[in-house]
Amino acid sequence: MLKPLGRAIDNNNIFLDGESEQNIKEIIVSITGKYNNRIMLSDDSELSSDIDTQESITCAAGNKILAIDNHFNIYPCIYGINSKNYLLGSFPANSLVDCWYSDKLEIFRGKTQLNDLEKCKNCVFNIRCIAKNCRLKPVYQGKTFYSPISYCQNGKQHVFVKTA
Repeated sequence: MLKPLGRAIDNNNIFLDGESEQNIKEIIVSITGKYNNRIMLSDDSELSSDIDTQESITCAAGNKILAIDNHFNIYPCIYGINSKNYLLGSFPANSLVDCWYSDKLEIFRGKTQLNDLEKCKNCVFNIRCIAKNCRLKPVYQGKTFYSPISYCQNGKQHVFVKTA
């Protein structure tokens, strides 16, 4: 829930009262099972236009978004939820700021390179395809961090970066 930090300090009218916060928490807990323990509170469908589409693999995870599960565990994105390998921390023991600056997020911030990816590195569309940037969706699907996403279909379907 929203905390009185940063610009929120000056905007008391946007805070929920204690009862409303508790109601929201109960709703989130009650619907978690319906959505396979994943609740998307942010849209990661658009990647930034400043992504280096040639060599560095930059995911929205840890660059634009983080995910918090119903137990207040913090992950890079919704596809990392329940994966101990991608757990960044947990409220209140860890601050969101510390999680955001965690070294664990470097693999989403350009440390992973195109040549690290199993099939994408040899794909003829790899320069323009942004599907290669999502690294936790393959993990969620039971594959490795370096596998292609399931709907790539070995080079038959791609999501392209918009060009001018």
